[in-house]
Amino acid sequence: MVVASSFSGLAGYQPFDEPIIVIAGAAALLLCLHQLLGFYDGSRSNPVERFRDRVLAALIFSTPIAIMMASHVPLPLAIVAFALLSCLQIVTESITSAVARQLLVNADLWREPVLLIGADEETSALAKTLDAAPDGAFRPVGVFTPEAWSAATAVRPGVGRESIGLRNHSDTFRHVECALLVSSGDQRRDMQLAAEIDLPSVIILREIGALQTLWLQPRSIGNAFGIEVRRSLLVARNLRLKRAFDLVVAVPLAIACLPIIAAGALAIFLVNPGNPFYSQLRIGQNLRPFRVWKLRSMYRDAEPRLAAHLATNPAAQREWLNHFKLSRDPRILPIIGALARRSSLDELPQLLNVLRGEMSLVGPRPFPDYHLASFDREFYRLRASVTPGLSGLWQITERSNADLSAQKRLDTFYIRNWSIWLDFWILMHTLPAIVMARGAR
Repeated sequence: MVVASSFSGLAGYQPFDEPIIVIAGAAALLLCLHQLLGFYDGSRSNPVERFRDRVLAALIFSTPIAIMMASHVPLPLAIVAFALLSCLQIVTESITSAVARQLLVNADLWREPVLLIGADEETSALAKTLDAAPDGAFRPVGVFTPEAWSAATAVRPGVGRESIGLRNHSDTFRHVECALLVSSGDQRRDMQLAAEIDLPSVIILREIGALQTLWLQPRSIGNAFGIEVRRSLLVARNLRLKRAFDLVVAVPLAIACLPIIAAGALAIFLVNPGNPFYSQLRIGQNLRPFRVWKLRSMYRDAEPRLAAHLATNPAAQREWLNHFKLSRDPRILPIIGALARRSSLDELPQLLNVLRGEMSLVGPRPFPDYHLASFDREFYRLRASVTPGLSGLWQITERSNADLSAQKRLDTFYIRNWSIWLDFWILMHTLPAIVMARGAR
């Protein structure tokens, strides 16, 4: 709206005689779009889906404005206005929704109250997990075994929460509309119990290991029901899309970062004379080794310093074996080295690796062979099936705080659940993670 008004003066055109009416109409359109895209049921959707819907809403909202402007201003201006308006809306809505969500979390109004139904051990573990995540989707208010639930609802079958057995807890359960049913492993029994739970929504939970959990598609084939699990990174057109995205972003980003890289290289040379750049062999896709480039943030004799430090410090040795990083690393150059690592400026030369196709903007970080040797063979092969990345899922959540198990869990999630939206979402969160230096070492 603001962009449209600012450009209108350039062409001597006043597009809106009643701006208040237009603003009100735009706000109503946004509310309708958000409702259609399920924004107001956000506690059950995952962050990547919410981000995708937010982008789609911005594009839908900005398109008619750009089309209207195109008939009154030069086309390039209309395209710029479309891009600016879409980006402004995405950023603004991301910030306001994050603030609103945090306020609801602080007031304990974000999470949806749910009942947990299943075996004691599984429901107790699930309850602890949900209680430990105040910004999660669900807040458990009652736990039942299947037998206890059947007994509680046996007096008046089919009326669930209003039965005599639950009436003593009516204040607790009055607003509960969802139950989480932990699978017993018997599909027929699970479906029968789900049909007996008289609540508007029942979610059957079943452990599926490292399989895909995002973007699942239900399929009905004849009388059978199934879930389609996709390996999107094995689809050729998806790989071409990912590569095109890498080039569109990496080329201008590399040009823009050249002065920063040059300034960093000069500062490193002044602190510790020698080549300010550093390369190391890493394992890439299909186990192909390649050289990854960095600004040198360590002393030139870094390896002897590390060996001497680990030999005399058992605590540091244990930390190294768990993370392959140290919170107090004797190899790091003073000031410039710590700054480069905390801000990830030392990683900028890897844009060259991205341009050469050895890396992607987003993906599992490329590890040296000694690091990969600490993982089991199955995960080793899974990692080798994809192109390593400049940023990844554990870089925006844990960074250097991630131990080997966290690295495996987060990288497996990324590979199994990849979509271009997940890449967008990770890149959107990379800069805040760097600025806030979460887990940086």
